[in-house]
Amino acid sequence: MTGLIIDSFANTYGAHAFACVSVSYLNILWNKQSYHLPEEDKLEMLNLPIREFLFRAFMMVIAHHFILFFVSNFSWQEIWLTIKLTISTTLFTLILLIVHKLLDGKKL
Repeated sequence: MTGLIIDSFANTYGAHAFACVSVSYLNILWNKQSYHLPEEDKLEMLNLPIREFLFRAFMMVIAHHFILFFVSNFSWQEIWLTIKLTISTTLFTLILLIVHKLLDGKKL
C-alpha cells in the first residue's frame, strides 16, 4: 500500500509498489530459509538484536533500492548509474535507520 501511495503522488507508474512487494516477498523467503519458520509473522524486525536488525535492514534496503532504480531506468546501458544511486541512497537510508533505532529509547 505504501508503494502505491508513493506512486500516485510521484507519477512513477508502479515502480515503488513493485519494489515494496518484491522486498516483502524476499523477506518471506529469507525467513523461511534462515529460520525455518512455518509462518512469516513469527519473526519481527522490532525484536531483533541491533546487529541482526542492521544486517537484515541493509539487505532489504539495498534490494528495494536496486529494484526501484532498475525498474525506473529500465536500461542495461545505465546500470552503473543504477548501482551508484543504489549505494548512495542505501547508505543514507541506513544512517536514518540507525538514528531512528538509537532514538527509539528501547534497549539495544
